[in-house]
Amino acid sequence: GQLAYELAKRTDLRITCVDTDKDRLARAAEYFKKGGVYGSRLSVKQLSSPDKLPFTKYFANLIVSERLISDDNCFGSAAEMFRVLRPAGGTAMFGKQTRSAPDVALANTLKGWLDEDKIEYKIQRDETGLWARVTRGRLPGTGQWTHQYGNPDNSANSGDTIGGATETTDLQVQWLGRPGGDFGADRNPRMPAPLSVNGRLYHQGFNRIIAMDSYNGAILWSLEVPDLLRVNTPRDSGPWCADEDNVYVPVEDACWRLDGYTGRRTATYRLPQQDTDTGHDWGYIARYKDLLCGSGVKEGSRYVNIWGGGGEGWYDGGDGPTTEKVCSDYLFAQNATDPKQRWTYANGAIINSTITIGGDRICFVESRNPKVAGHSTGRIGLDELWSDQFLVALDAKSGKKLWEKSLDVPKGIVVFYMSYGSEKLFITSSASNKYDLRAFDARNGNALWEASHNWPSNNHGGHMQHPVVVGNSIYLEPCGYDIRNGKRITDKMGRHEGCATYMAISGALVYRGKGRQIAMWDMSTDKVTTWRFLRPSCWLSTVAADGMLLFPEGGGGCSCANWLQTSLGLAPIDK
Repeated sequence: GQLAYELAKRTDLRITCVDTDKDRLARAAEYFKKGGVYGSRLSVKQLSSPDKLPFTKYFANLIVSERLISDDNCFGSAAEMFRVLRPAGGTAMFGKQTRSAPDVALANTLKGWLDEDKIEYKIQRDETGLWARVTRGRLPGTGQWTHQYGNPDNSANSGDTIGGATETTDLQVQWLGRPGGDFGADRNPRMPAPLSVNGRLYHQGFNRIIAMDSYNGAILWSLEVPDLLRVNTPRDSGPWCADEDNVYVPVEDACWRLDGYTGRRTATYRLPQQDTDTGHDWGYIARYKDLLCGSGVKEGSRYVNIWGGGGEGWYDGGDGPTTEKVCSDYLFAQNATDPKQRWTYANGAIINSTITIGGDRICFVESRNPKVAGHSTGRIGLDELWSDQFLVALDAKSGKKLWEKSLDVPKGIVVFYMSYGSEKLFITSSASNKYDLRAFDARNGNALWEASHNWPSNNHGGHMQHPVVVGNSIYLEPCGYDIRNGKRITDKMGRHEGCATYMAISGALVYRGKGRQIAMWDMSTDKVTTWRFLRPSCWLSTVAADGMLLFPEGGGGCSCANWLQTSLGLAPIDK
């Protein structure tokens, strides 16, 4: 047990020791007890066979072998070792100290063991000894959930295949645990979606962030961030984003860059103020290629209320103050690696929920009505917001205007969105018992097609669903359309119950379905399956990334009973 003990003493790892030898494990346990680490940091488990480990796949961040050091033998199956190794950076390190010439016998032992199961590895010799390193890469067919609706294109689809899963029975529990129902502000106020990038899952609570390992649920860090809270996401834009290594969080007139693994703040980006004005907060945010894109909104424009009856803190109404759109006075881009300014654009009231990036363009809808431009707040419910509208495309790299088109679409009093896919822009507006969906050519802004259908309901989110773009289809409950021509391809989408909106994996939509449980709708068969006792938040709290379907708890506070207030990660069942 000495290797495990030293790892526990020198790191924060939680370590499980496995062996088939009962006496060996008993001696190790006694050793750990004397060192004061048994149980909390170290545990032991006897195996019936080293070739079948009693653990879910992907769970181990690090795998080492004491038997190789003491007995010069490789323990168990290399394939089984690789099965439980975490993708996206999980590491297995096998070897020992050698004091003399290179140990040819040890190298041959390691090569033979790993080659038998076709495991990729690197043999290295240094002053400490001879080592075989196995580093597991990403799983094939995986995506990353980096922004509110998957990516800056607002498609609500990360492109993850989740191993081809289309039904709930295709997935199994990988981990469950914290955070629970006391972490979030409440389910009602339409909290922002979690993010999941590079095997790390980030989740927002009440002015706090928690980071977890996507594959085993381990808590990596948590951070209290005063003034973080932003709600009523459907009437604003996502309030954070992430890349491979960092999380970007707007806080008042700045943006914090947090190290994704440690939570340490590594940079602060300042909001560029217009002229001598200092009355703006950071609004929209996105990471795109080498850019950090953002916007300036008038100070105090974001929604922060999470209380109140009559829909005030619920944001489900079809009119009134809770439907006002958060609008920005200007857009800008900075270098992502440093705070150097690249460009700024200002010409009207930019509707945050329409800001979309795709095809190296940043596109949006803005109103140039003078009354809107002179409004005292960036939270706008004026009827004039729907006049003098323009659809605008800028070059994301330079900020140069590529084109603009005068826009005449139905008023989006309930919600007003824009998404991108296959060089097309899709504007969704919702008012007067209908969804209106229109497509435009992203290369020049020309109108392509339009479609409409009735709301499935006028409450509990039925009138404010966000569209989902998957391949050549766009789905907006209860209909799906071919994005190439606007032809309706289905009106049999799995129907939602209660609040929350849809997201997609490659073969299915995931949403809050019958009995208010999380459900999957198979796009090819129309079959609906559900998980009993699982439910999302009132907007979007289930995301797909890194080959996992992730459910950080977001339903706390709801009067709908009989669900598990726990966070879960689901992985595809091996077939």
